[in-house]
Amino acid sequence: MAARHISMVFSAPTPGREDDYNRWYDEQHLGDVLKVPGFVAVQRFQVVGDNAMPAPYLAIYEVETEDPEGIRARLEARAGS
Repeated sequence: MAARHISMVFSAPTPGREDDYNRWYDEQHLGDVLKVPGFVAVQRFQVVGDNAMPAPYLAIYEVETEDPEGIRARLEARAGS
């Protein structure tokens, strides 16, 4: 069994395009990421309140792999496809 890792990603939509961004993220991006071998689960959150978070959205990906940098490279290789 591969080791389990967590990847946390903060993100922000283009101003004025939040609805489009959320639709793309929920309906396309999350499914595409979960097709990459090793990505096993994801949770997505909207940050609320006045705090020091770097962006208003947070996705937490669960990954099973012995090579976390390699799986990241495989994900990045699929970007834009």
